[in-house]
Amino acid sequence: MGKKSQMLLITLVFLIIMLAPLILGKFFPLLKVMIMFYLALIIFLFVRRILGTGILSYLVSGILIYIFVIKFYYLAVPVYMLYLIGSMMLSGIIIFGLQKHG
Repeated sequence: MGKKSQMLLITLVFLIIMLAPLILGKFFPLLKVMIMFYLALIIFLFVRRILGTGILSYLVSGILIYIFVIKFYYLAVPVYMLYLIGSMMLSGIIIFGLQKHG
């Protein structure tokens, strides 16, 4: 297998992983609701960690949840999946790359 075909295969796998929640959400509406709830929870916890507990935290969380979970759901899910893939790859490099072999 040549370099071009390997890169094409890797790109195709990334696209499938990024779009899998969207495709499954079309066929299983409950899964879409679960993904939306999970994204809302992630956004809320991120904002609460940055701004603390207070009215401003709830206001900013509500605005971000409306924008990313309700309005731009079909953009936010693949971006989040790409973030997950990237963080797993980075942590795998750090964990397994720093081990001594032999």
